[in-house]
Amino acid sequence: MINKKKNLLLLLGGIILILLIGIYIFISAYSKQKVAEETEESIEETILSIQPEDMKHISISQKGNEFSVTKEDSTWMSDQQSDIPILGTKVENLLSQVEELKYNKKITDVTDLEQYGLDDGNKITVDFQDEGDQVFSISFGEVNLSTKDCYVYLDDKTTVYTIDGSIRSAYDITLYDLIDSDTYPSISSSNIQRVSIKADEQTLVLTSNQENRTTYGVTLNDKPQREAASDKVNELYQTLTSISFEQCIDYQPASPGVYGLSDQSMEVSITYIDEDTDKETKEETVMDLETQIDSEVESEEQDDANIKTLRFRIGDYTEKAESAGKFYYVQLEDSPQIQLVSESSLTSLLDLSYNKLLNPVFTPINQRDVDYTLVTYEGQEYKLYSSKSTTMGDQREEDSEQDGDSTAETYYVNDTEVDSDFYQDFMTYAMTMNAESFLADNTETVTHLVLNITYVSEDGTLYPVSYYEYDSNYDLVKTDAGICLINKLNFSSMMTKLQALLPDQETGES
Repeated sequence: MINKKKNLLLLLGGIILILLIGIYIFISAYSKQKVAEETEESIEETILSIQPEDMKHISISQKGNEFSVTKEDSTWMSDQQSDIPILGTKVENLLSQVEELKYNKKITDVTDLEQYGLDDGNKITVDFQDEGDQVFSISFGEVNLSTKDCYVYLDDKTTVYTIDGSIRSAYDITLYDLIDSDTYPSISSSNIQRVSIKADEQTLVLTSNQENRTTYGVTLNDKPQREAASDKVNELYQTLTSISFEQCIDYQPASPGVYGLSDQSMEVSITYIDEDTDKETKEETVMDLETQIDSEVESEEQDDANIKTLRFRIGDYTEKAESAGKFYYVQLEDSPQIQLVSESSLTSLLDLSYNKLLNPVFTPINQRDVDYTLVTYEGQEYKLYSSKSTTMGDQREEDSEQDGDSTAETYYVNDTEVDSDFYQDFMTYAMTMNAESFLADNTETVTHLVLNITYVSEDGTLYPVSYYEYDSNYDLVKTDAGICLINKLNFSSMMTKLQALLPDQETGES
């Protein structure tokens, strides 16, 4: 009896399960059919068609912000700021986006616009008005991440269409996206002659050697010019020639200070040879035999005409929600436009410092320019110098040349001849040693003075270099140009070479 009841219950359970599955399949099929009937009425059908040349007014509103442009005598003008130079081709591009607007899907009986990003807080509404005062309106919602389509509606808010999502991007703009925007000039690194950077009440100036364009001088305020590190200068020049404007975000603001742009902002000045001007000058200049007399004067005038100076300021930064990273406000000299430039494009400029630009070889004179060297060590002073002598060979009668002439160079310490290898080894090592880092000029040198070397040039100028103990890893070096740290092991190696060169105090021999 019990088994019969169990069998009956199992049978009833199975029947109920089959019925539920059937109901589920029926409802699912019906729902899909209903959705298909309601949402996909047609593919690639036109919902809006305009004649761009007939349009005379466009207004765009988004999140409570609205701007508009009106065509007057074939010229588009801003209704908010009449002095803004609207670029007609940019407006024409906007109109071409909806000249023949087609949709992919149609959704009817819509009651909740927010789910399509078409609520007042998110939508972009664009109104077009033609010469006959007919108005065409379209509102753009969000872009579907899967299909890349955008939801829109026209006059009827209960009917939503999907269109190509890129069209929405064309209208997601501000008034300043339609102006004739500034562009950063094309500059070649090899054509840069001078760079001046003013920041924090200091002026740093870089100049290129006009003879070889591979060496550079750097000064800070009233400091004497020093040689700059070529790799650091090339990195900076690469930055200065690669800057590009991301977006114009304001035009002739009442207070540029809100963007951090003032007399206290970083100011960059670049003097360079304009290749475009140079080409134009060469193409326009035709010189014949009669005008060759004045060619030298004309050439100088042309060189001056080709030299341009670009100046701009860098202000505060902002962070754009749709883009990763920071963007700095930049304004060209005499321009009313405020541009955005990505932080990544300005890194080597923003991180620039005088000490970072210095050539790590801290010795302030080249070895070829040294007449003699004075070394003070352990209370004794030594004079290091060399002397050249020429041995005359036999003279040939035919060409009056000397045959077999030879020049020998002898090296001395305090008038005592020393080994040439020891002398050159020490001098080369001492004059080419690199600094690990440069310190502030007001760094106090309160530690023990170990060594003092004074290089004397042929015109009698003194270039003193003093070496002090510093810590367990570095020794400190002080010159007239600045203070730096050197590796303690490198200094130890130099001292070993010096001690091998100097005469023994007891014997007087090296």
